[in-house]
Amino acid sequence: MTDKTVTPLDEGALSAVTGGATSGGNDSVRGSDAPNLIFGQGGNDTILAGGGNDTVTGGSDNDSIAGQSGNDNLSGDDGQDTMLGGEGNDTMGGGAGSDIIVGGRGADLLYGDGVNVSGGGSDQFHWTRGDGNDTIIGGAGTDVLVIEDTSLTLQALLAGIRTDAGSATPRIENGAINLTGVTGTLTIGGETLRFSELERLTVGPMTNFANR
Repeated sequence: MTDKTVTPLDEGALSAVTGGATSGGNDSVRGSDAPNLIFGQGGNDTILAGGGNDTVTGGSDNDSIAGQSGNDNLSGDDGQDTMLGGEGNDTMGGGAGSDIIVGGRGADLLYGDGVNVSGGGSDQFHWTRGDGNDTIIGGAGTDVLVIEDTSLTLQALLAGIRTDAGSATPRIENGAINLTGVTGTLTIGGETLRFSELERLTVGPMTNFANR
């Protein structure tokens, strides 16, 4: 799998909404501080959910979705989506396609292929210290977990992995940790990630998202 480039979400020139569906084109919308229900439909949409406990579905095509504050339920649906949970305890499903999923602060549940979605692409999950104790489920495809801290070595990450009974053994190869068949936890600086159905673990620079 070729690592994807993470592009920061642009908060400028977004139309304010309180809920409902977008036009079906390439829409840019911002939710209110109340709980929002937003459906992206077709087109390459940029959606900032705003405050509150929001439910956002990107729809088809390649969407950029940020939950911002609140405990949000975000689904990329079809396409190659970029998703950021922001503050709060979020549930995020990438859906079909090769997605980039960033939990943000809070105790998040991240699915590469979404909940009840068949098939799936090669997804990339980004995590940094301070993001909380999260659970990451990769699903189908060649999925990568990127720890955003270039001061960490692969050896240090490997030492922080505790595998479940019956799990395969993680190993360093080709500049990453091979997690194929591995289930367990990764502990970094007192914070613990539970993971399954991932193929690679590596380190990378911090991504510059708003409300990270």
